[in-house]
Amino acid sequence: ALQHAGAHTVVITGGDDEQQQHSAWVTDLIFSRSDENFPETAAKPSFALHQQRETTQAHGTGSQFSAALAVQLTKGTRLYDAIVIAAAAARQALIASSGVLGIEFGGTESGGMEPERSVYRNCIASALPQSGDEWPLITDVGTYPRTDRFEPYNPGLYVLTESLDHLEMLLDMGVDTVQWRIKAPGTDYKDQTRRALAMCRSQGVSFWLNDDWPLALELKPDGVHLGQEDLVSADIDALHAAGVALGISTHTEWEIARARAQKPSYIAFGPVFTPLSKRLRYQPLGIDCLTAWSKRYHTWPQTCIGGIVPENARLVAESGVGSLAVVTCIAGGPADEPLMRSNIADLRAALEMFSPAPK
Repeated sequence: ALQHAGAHTVVITGGDDEQQQHSAWVTDLIFSRSDENFPETAAKPSFALHQQRETTQAHGTGSQFSAALAVQLTKGTRLYDAIVIAAAAARQALIASSGVLGIEFGGTESGGMEPERSVYRNCIASALPQSGDEWPLITDVGTYPRTDRFEPYNPGLYVLTESLDHLEMLLDMGVDTVQWRIKAPGTDYKDQTRRALAMCRSQGVSFWLNDDWPLALELKPDGVHLGQEDLVSADIDALHAAGVALGISTHTEWEIARARAQKPSYIAFGPVFTPLSKRLRYQPLGIDCLTAWSKRYHTWPQTCIGGIVPENARLVAESGVGSLAVVTCIAGGPADEPLMRSNIADLRAALEMFSPAPK
């Protein structure tokens, strides 16, 4: 009815539903309109937001949520990110609540009304949680976060390629992880993928397939990397059961919350800078945001992508992200081999300066 009346987004707050009383989660439901300015609304016009249940009860969580939401929207924060931040703020206000002595009137045996002293707990605005494990999780409506976690994996120096000849060059130069990303699959796509997988395994390099989770279930590569759109249809349970690791791309707070709910092997942040190899759909994160996310979500292996080149690699690695994913600066043919080899050496030096090499 609210949507029919013209509401752009409706939030149904959780916590009081009797059906959730024995759940570990407090779940809010969000229903929004698809908005071309925010790709995430097209991917998920509705979703569930989960937070760990607290035993404390206090007045004012709704006020804290709405106030935090208003502040974030006024600052220009993306709609879904504003909702995630506001929910985290409301939970922290609940945790920080304190007792305040108040007066209420209760009945007596004679039927009169006499004042009684009682203590109310009221929410107190507090700083956002520093640990990413305390931030909300996002799933489809009617579902909950996964309980089984994928095996953690640090991609290290992470290169993306779509050519067997190029792959052979990269393997000779020494990389940690390869993502096989074919933008326009041909009739020999599956055969080439098998060959690429065999080449990586012969060199002891981890092989990850981009997007194509059905083929990943068939060929059993080390892992599959999924974008946010792929999460709509991917069979995450089947990937976990098959022992195929999972990496997920993220560009916003909401997408990080959605990725974390799937318990992936790693989370990819991007674009750090303006991408050199694809059209920009999201504003670049910049070093400050990357550093903040790296610190907040440090319990998860991470990588990052977007405009990373030897000239800025040390600045990116200093964020603590632990892995660099690159495309353009390692592209080329035989004539470009000296530059490619030099770039890979510079990227690895940046990683080794600020993080241990993956084992």
